[in-house]
Amino acid sequence: MSGLLPSAARVALFLSAAALLAGCYPSNVLEESDRAVIARDEAIAWGPFPAESLPGAWASERIEGEAAASLVDVRYIFYGDGSYTGAGLVIGGDNPVYQTLDGTWRLAEGRLILDGAEPGVTLEGSGDRIRLSSEAGIIVMERFELR
Repeated sequence: MSGLLPSAARVALFLSAAALLAGCYPSNVLEESDRAVIARDEAIAWGPFPAESLPGAWASERIEGEAAASLVDVRYIFYGDGSYTGAGLVIGGDNPVYQTLDGTWRLAEGRLILDGAEPGVTLEGSGDRIRLSSEAGIIVMERFELR
């Protein structure tokens, strides 16, 4: 862990809201053709995701809800030994800043628990995609290859 975040904030980092920033950006209307990611997600059959399938590198494809007010990009690498490292590009202050963290992970009853911080977040998957969800929002991530 980078030492910058208290342990209780580790899970919240990627699924937390920045209420003070929520009203800072103007609303924009997208053409229907620019909303393809929504239709793509509707076709995904989300379901239980086995722990043995989680190790690997994951990058955010979409961030929704309150979490989207403070996060631009999220990346995790989960290792088969139960450890992980992650980074999130957080909007705040004058410039966006990557915040990093690392620690341990486990899956229990469909919940991803980082560093023992119960109750964790709901984790569902479909192929090479996972969806992390909590009251603060949803992050859809896609597996990628490290080069």
